[in-house]
Amino acid sequence: MKKIILISALFTQFVLTGLFSQTLTGDIELHINSYIDNLPGNSGNDYSIPGTSDLDTWQELMTYLLNDDLSLARQKADLVNYQIIEFEDNSVSPHAFYYVLEEKSNRLHYWGTFIINRYPLRSQLVIQSPHPVYDLNTGKQGIFCFKRLGAKAFFISGTHRCNHSSYSACSGTTSACSSSSSTAYRVSDNPHNLVSIFQKTTEVLYNELDNTFFVQLHGFAKGTGDPYVIMSNGTRITTDPDYISILKNELYKVDNSLSFKIAHIDLGWSRLIAFTNVQGRFINNSIFPCTQNAINCS
Repeated sequence: MKKIILISALFTQFVLTGLFSQTLTGDIELHINSYIDNLPGNSGNDYSIPGTSDLDTWQELMTYLLNDDLSLARQKADLVNYQIIEFEDNSVSPHAFYYVLEEKSNRLHYWGTFIINRYPLRSQLVIQSPHPVYDLNTGKQGIFCFKRLGAKAFFISGTHRCNHSSYSACSGTTSACSSSSSTAYRVSDNPHNLVSIFQKTTEVLYNELDNTFFVQLHGFAKGTGDPYVIMSNGTRITTDPDYISILKNELYKVDNSLSFKIAHIDLGWSRLIAFTNVQGRFINNSIFPCTQNAINCS
């Protein structure tokens, strides 16, 4: 069974000995934080729309990588200007080891960075930070949680959500990219674009790994009447067990000043409940994740 939880809440040295033997030692959190600090902003069209061949190549490379066929995965990565770094995190004991899939320094695509934990403590947990620039600190929160929880994988977008001027074909609107009106989502907004490397990577992990939980971090400007935390499984359906309520209770134990709205419990609440999120729709088995909300919850 697959599950998704969507939450809104508040160097080193390269060693290169040929194309297929790149390694890096350091602190994975510092590595990603530096990456976040240098991401493109809300304009410039840096984000590149992947073609069908790009998506097919990416699916192959991710499948090879999940099966530890590093040589073939690197060959596929090279075709789309990406590299796979064998990263040893020596800031923890015992050391942690990751595959870091990131674009080469002459960036062309800005699709994001994807990390696979080679020896995870929680092999069913995938953490995603799709808005690391717009939703302040959610990228740094994501890598913080990934490292300390020993999760299986971490995804982070490659630009601001409004970076590209073209609009997504998927349903829903947002005022994030316009101060005067609500418009369709941009193609660079990964939770709202089905034709993306972020979505393709979600699909591959969903299909290749059993019983996987996807946790996606978002942020929001807290207005009058808003809670501190909004949580959603992408539907109004209560699952058994109800993992979101369990998580809510555990968060409250840590900080009892928190207030919550949960989409499948607070049925009158409709703000920021992620029903148009295409990763959530896909995982919840929507027939058309780009345009149709999920009617089932997994």
